[in-house]
Amino acid sequence: MLEWTDAEEADLPYSVLEEAEEVFLTGTLRDVQAVARIDGRDLPGAPGPVAAKAMSVFVERMAADFEP
Repeated sequence: MLEWTDAEEADLPYSVLEEAEEVFLTGTLRDVQAVARIDGRDLPGAPGPVAAKAMSVFVERMAADFEP
């Protein structure tokens, strides 16, 4: 995802999740998955605009360059 988007990887403290407006997970087994709840706090509108764009880019790139 990093090379396909303008995303940056960073080590952040867990406390940033308390104020996050949008969170998503990505990996080889999950593709891109929006997070809708953290520790009982809803993240309304998940997936948000950043996660939705990441999902779209992932699907497009995998369709164009799928290698089993």
